[in-house]
Amino acid sequence: MMKKKRGTVFLFLFLIASALSLSGCASVSTAPLPPTLNIVSPSPDLPPEIAAFSGVWEGQWVNMLDTILVVEKINTETAEIIYSTGEREMCCQAIYVYITARVIPGPAIEWTNKKGYRFVFKMNKDLNSIDAFIEDRSTGSKWWRAHLTRMKSKQQ
Repeated sequence: MMKKKRGTVFLFLFLIASALSLSGCASVSTAPLPPTLNIVSPSPDLPPEIAAFSGVWEGQWVNMLDTILVVEKINTETAEIIYSTGEREMCCQAIYVYITARVIPGPAIEWTNKKGYRFVFKMNKDLNSIDAFIEDRSTGSKWWRAHLTRMKSKQQ
């Protein structure tokens, strides 16, 4: 009788953990961040659709690679950001980098890496989510799309 109860309890806990994981409640990002973030409040005269970028955003590239975008400081022309991607076996190493990105109409934040790939993070009309893509500058093809939402726990 005792073994049956243990088995039932284990199955119950397993099902709860699985449900939390599928719902995103138990997810843990593999994208690293520096120990401290220095998020500066945007100027009050900055248009709201640009000011909305300020803060920490998280999502996944093609539903498999964690990514975090930290917008520490922004104005109408540039944004000081931290860009982070998680680790994925046989693909990517967990890393974060500091970047000065351009603010472009849309509004969006963009930069081009050393390999010639253009990263674009476009604010959605709801001002609470960002859609992103990576473009191969040599071919113009867009790949590796992502959807990011504001991360509550890492704000300032």
